[in-house]
Amino acid sequence: VIGSGYTGLSTAIHLAKMHGIKATVLEANGVAYGCSTRNGGQAQISSGRLKRSQWIERWGLDVARGMHAEVSEGFELFRGLIRDHDIKCEPQDGGHYYIAHKPGVMPVLEKEAALLRDTFGYGARTMSRQEVHEDGVRDMEAQGAMWEPDGVGIHAAKLAFGYMRVARELGAKIHTDSPVEGWTMKDGVHYLRTPGG
Repeated sequence: VIGSGYTGLSTAIHLAKMHGIKATVLEANGVAYGCSTRNGGQAQISSGRLKRSQWIERWGLDVARGMHAEVSEGFELFRGLIRDHDIKCEPQDGGHYYIAHKPGVMPVLEKEAALLRDTFGYGARTMSRQEVHEDGVRDMEAQGAMWEPDGVGIHAAKLAFGYMRVARELGAKIHTDSPVEGWTMKDGVHYLRTPGG
């Protein structure tokens, strides 16, 4: 596995759990050196900037439902790793808010929340300005919001190092300061070259 961020460490964990493979993880810097320890720790069901209604417009209802199921499954996998392996990353549930800073945005959010509930069976709802202030944040520009139930704040570095602990417990070997400088394939076998070998 190349890279020891969330994806690389999760891959090592799942290779061990699902296939009995004790992976070797190569990292150019230190464990979780990049974005995995330098983000805001906000986890939610999302996959880009497009709303579900835009998914339907672009790819049709069946594809949109499949995409929603996939991101929902990914979020549950994330929650399961934290829960099942007792990763002490300070998870704080609370959902996710799409805040409208202009009154004209609220009808759009109301329509999107209805679509999420009625088409995807997902418990989104809209909130008034007062509800946002009482339940979420006292954003003085907020006109209201759409709330989605899946949103968790975590300590980003503690999550990454929790993944590292689990990967090592499952037999993964993690080599830091080991950038991949070359990659060749011979007789169906991949050979990766690092400064150490």
